[in-house]
Amino acid sequence: MLLLAAAGCGTVRINTGLDPTAHFDSYHTFNFQRPAAEKQTPGFTPEVQELVEIAIQREFEVREIIPSAQPDLLVGFYLSVQEKKFDLQNPTSGQHSVSGVMADYFGFTYRSGQDLNHMGEIPYEEGTLVIDVADARTGRLVWQGLAKGVLYRDETPDQIKHRVNEAVRKMFDHYPR
Repeated sequence: MLLLAAAGCGTVRINTGLDPTAHFDSYHTFNFQRPAAEKQTPGFTPEVQELVEIAIQREFEVREIIPSAQPDLLVGFYLSVQEKKFDLQNPTSGQHSVSGVMADYFGFTYRSGQDLNHMGEIPYEEGTLVIDVADARTGRLVWQGLAKGVLYRDETPDQIKHRVNEAVRKMFDHYPR
């Protein structure tokens, strides 16, 4: 399970925020801070978490911020999952197929074979990948990135890796520097 990113359109919505008083040019090192095991989302496997770490590290290193045991920045991340339903009775498009509406407006393909003339709901999961970056000295959050999109269950490891890389890259497009 992971999200697919495309800022502003398509399958994922990207949001970022930063502390305008933070001095981003003074940050040169980072390290990861792991969440407690009980806060982990099922399906956010150690393998997927490692992919997220690698993608974040790559984005920081492009900005000349390197890993360190005594970091300037502490980086945490997690995935939250919410159950959603697509309402076939009240579609939001003039499309005549479920897959057309979902692809155009919700950014995912549903292979149900149903058309919009059938009543009911289609369940799906929406995930939010959150990356928090805090000043290690003060503990103050200085930047946050969120990528929100539909989670797919049957992706290959290569598809998951691609989606993780794209989500993290699109979030870091909005990182200062």
